[in-house]
Amino acid sequence: MSGRSPARRILALCAIVLVVAQLRPRAVDLAFNMWRELGPSWCTMDVTFVPTEQTSTVCTLVYRWPSVPVLLVSAMVLAVMLAACYPAMRWCLRPLRDMVAAISDAGPQNLGHRLRLGSGSGELAVLGRAIDSMMDRIAVGYE
Repeated sequence: MSGRSPARRILALCAIVLVVAQLRPRAVDLAFNMWRELGPSWCTMDVTFVPTEQTSTVCTLVYRWPSVPVLLVSAMVLAVMLAACYPAMRWCLRPLRDMVAAISDAGPQNLGHRLRLGSGSGELAVLGRAIDSMMDRIAVGYE
């Protein structure tokens, strides 16, 4: 696998995702604690808190289901992680996008055009050699 290999890039991305996945619970706790400290004080619950009729609906729901805020923060952290994956996947597929420009130049006017990606054993080199041999066969067919 060369440095430009999509397989190597995807492997690096998977390693990063696994490391970040280990940090997710800590990120959720940190975000939830920051919300508790810096957020609005509309629903403070101490040990003796019991909802009354004057208690807001949100505070009553948090009292009845204390895991809901943690789930909401977890969903927000997951959304941020998914948003970060989009540019990472584009980075993984960049070598293929670079190859598309060279392939799209091929046509009947330039049948001698070849990619010549080298003698490596990476996925892109194998694909490039297959495209070059296809272009050879097409050129022979035109002649």
